[in-house]
Amino acid sequence: MEKTAAASENAYGVGDVIEYTIRVVNNGNVTMEGVEVTDDLTGDQIQAGDLEPNASQEITVTYIVTEADIIRGSITNVATAEGTDPNGEPIEARDEETVTAENGELEEAVAHSTITKTTTGTPANGRAYVLGEEITYSITVTNDGNLTLENVVVTDELTNDEWTVATLAPGASETFTARYEVTQADCEVGSVLNVATATVDPIPNPDTPQNPEEPEEPENPEEPIVPGTTPGENRQDVDPYYTLTIRYVNAAGDSVAPDYVGIMAAGTTFTVTSPEIDGFTPDYGSISSNEDGMPASDLTFTVTYTLIPGVIVVPTIPVAPAVPAAPAAPAAPAAPAAPAPVVPAAVIPVAPTPVPLAPIEAEVTPTENGYDLTEIEDEETPLANADLDHACCIFHFLVVLIALIVLAFYTKSRKKHQERIHELKEKLAQEESKEQTAGGK
Repeated sequence: MEKTAAASENAYGVGDVIEYTIRVVNNGNVTMEGVEVTDDLTGDQIQAGDLEPNASQEITVTYIVTEADIIRGSITNVATAEGTDPNGEPIEARDEETVTAENGELEEAVAHSTITKTTTGTPANGRAYVLGEEITYSITVTNDGNLTLENVVVTDELTNDEWTVATLAPGASETFTARYEVTQADCEVGSVLNVATATVDPIPNPDTPQNPEEPEEPENPEEPIVPGTTPGENRQDVDPYYTLTIRYVNAAGDSVAPDYVGIMAAGTTFTVTSPEIDGFTPDYGSISSNEDGMPASDLTFTVTYTLIPGVIVVPTIPVAPAVPAAPAAPAAPAAPAAPAPVVPAAVIPVAPTPVPLAPIEAEVTPTENGYDLTEIEDEETPLANADLDHACCIFHFLVVLIALIVLAFYTKSRKKHQERIHELKEKLAQEESKEQTAGGK
């Protein structure tokens, strides 16, 4: 007998049908009676009847390729023809046909999965994601091999999410969703890289013992097939540029100067000096970054200007000097009265108004709820300059002391000078009075 498999343009794969032709020939010189053909692979049993000498009969059987065949790498089909001669003696013939992957007749075993990762949204600003923004990922695992995969565990390395697929048939896929919030570290890098991987249980050798009651080791044991996986990667841009906005307002919240708006990369150091406005003083003289520079976040601060309290000056009201009385004749003229002192201008302070504090220099400081401004503390004077500071203080003290001494001397000298002028005036008045008395006589 002869057994052949139909040729195929492509290698046979799982689910494909192989058609076998079994030709039974009686090449003896006696009739072969009660011929029965058995196909070991398909389990078919066909009654061929009696075959005269040199007669033949063709039988067709079909077989569907399984994963076990692909894993083995070959399919061997054995057919047996049995009958008897006219004397009742048994006659048997056997033949087999093998289809192999090595010869290209059968597909090679491929155990493999591929992961694809995409985002299902877009950045809010249409350009790139920013700090705190959520990225939504769609993760799909596909069995792109020709063997069923079992216990497929998909892991998102960025979010630490994990999903398990019990069984994934060839060509099948499963999709999952993961979410991630952009961090400051991502902003400093400028992008977010997300990788998803998968692990799959090894595929064991399909050979089994012929008699389950008496298990035997396979004649040619093979190592299990370890499925491969192509990980899925996705990189999203993160905006490294952020906006610093400073508003300049008065106590009522009204703008007193144009807002400062600066766009800079994370990590850029900055110092913004508050503008000078006549009659007002700001609570922050300047706003600076700390040593880490611009954080990966948009910032908005407000500088409030306070009106500087003024002083109202009341005009001086002069007091007219007293007019001396005319001297009576012949009596001696009365001494002229001393001029009345001039009353200085009265200075009336405005109603008490809190004097605004001097502007402070502030820097951006991270807090639990974001960012705030804190005063930049002056560095302490090094001990090496302590003597120099004391010397300056002593010098200033001496200068002030000398000035006070000079002022005291000047004041005393001027007082004596005024007293001398007064004495001379009195003497002059007495002389004039004597002359007038003498003339009357």
